[in-house]
Amino acid sequence: MFLDMSEVPLGSFKTPLGAIETNVVLAGLEAAAAIWVAWALLADVSLIPRLADQNWQWSFALWGIFLLLGVVVLGFAVEGLAGALERFLIIREGGWLRSRYNHFVPQPTDEAWQAGQRWIWKSPQASDEFARRRLRLLTGRNTACVTLLLMLSLIVGLPFARPDDWFLKLVIAVAAGIPATALFVWVYIGAHEAYNRAIQDSSNIGLP
Repeated sequence: MFLDMSEVPLGSFKTPLGAIETNVVLAGLEAAAAIWVAWALLADVSLIPRLADQNWQWSFALWGIFLLLGVVVLGFAVEGLAGALERFLIIREGGWLRSRYNHFVPQPTDEAWQAGQRWIWKSPQASDEFARRRLRLLTGRNTACVTLLLMLSLIVGLPFARPDDWFLKLVIAVAAGIPATALFVWVYIGAHEAYNRAIQDSSNIGLP
């Protein structure tokens, strides 16, 4: 039996990478780029790495597999850190959302959550739509976490690693890091609001 790819949620890769969520890979790539930027600035090396001129070797394929695994592991690490930070900032003791965040992102009713879940399970089109919205939400959250951690690592590391040449780089890091983090926090809030609104709308439409 052939698999209809139109019925596969957009939040994951197609087989054989179906077990890897897209947001995890994106988070891993962002983390790898942030680590390299931090290393380049702290060690005062070029941001553009020089690739050695070598002929093709079969070991390159093996290193590519290790690189892919490393990106996935980094992605899961970012997911864990971003999720912990999200829980710390917006969820109070007992599992309730903080009132200020609840003001920005109205929450659907319990009946709406149940209706949204039915639509996700029974309608391929609804499943794709919710997967797309979820990918946008998680990517915004993870990217905000990566930019924040990059900025903090430079704030802490530059005075120690570059004692004679750190002030200007630190000013640039803060001037770029704060707006970038705020931007992706706003993307996350907007995506969360749109996701919740879609959940609420699914209950108004009726049963699939």
